[in-house]
Amino acid sequence: MTNPILPTQESAPPAPQEEAASTPSEPLSPDAPLPLLPEGTPTTPPDTVGEADAWTAPVFLGLEWNAPAIIAAGALVISILAYRASRKSLKISEAQEKRNAPKINPKVKKARAWESATESGTIWVGALLSIEHPSDRDGSISDAKLVLTYDTPADMEQGLKVPHRPSSKGEHSKCLQIPLRLFANDTQEGWLTFPIPKEWYRGKRFNMHIEIHDPREFVATKELGPLMEVDSDPTQAE
Repeated sequence: MTNPILPTQESAPPAPQEEAASTPSEPLSPDAPLPLLPEGTPTTPPDTVGEADAWTAPVFLGLEWNAPAIIAAGALVISILAYRASRKSLKISEAQEKRNAPKINPKVKKARAWESATESGTIWVGALLSIEHPSDRDGSISDAKLVLTYDTPADMEQGLKVPHRPSSKGEHSKCLQIPLRLFANDTQEGWLTFPIPKEWYRGKRFNMHIEIHDPREFVATKELGPLMEVDSDPTQAE
């Protein structure tokens, strides 16, 4: 019996190889675990490496000066500057209002008393005044009165108000004409005169002052003090 010839290793046909490379891979499921990377492989993409450490906010006065802190500081500075500007504007407005406020500063240069040459039983009381008007706005004097006060035996104060009336008239009169216009930061000078009954003037001891009114209800007062009696009207030009 003849033995069959077995194939040797050299003559054996090659074993079939798996075509893994040509087999398409299936997509990974979202829940599938990620494949493990070899040790030492970087996990951060190259274009994002160091992005978190690109800029570090400086620290000053114990605060980290990042963007929100800088914005808050800027808002605080702006509010402080706005407050200072409003305070300055208010002070300027108050100063301007003060300069425009009515002011009448009378100063008595002379105070005289004399008997009327034309009105029997009348005594004239007159004061030569220098009236300053330290205001940036024009003003005027709308009225002037002589106020006489005295004490009664019952310790009650009584008084009399006498309106201004010029004791002399005409071109040469030195009397002020009421109403009187006052220009801004101007000074007027002249006499204010007041007629009072002779028996009243002679029979009482009194104090007296002049009230000067303007249309805005401002009132300036000035004490006259002792009167010097003269023989003629000093308001007439010599």
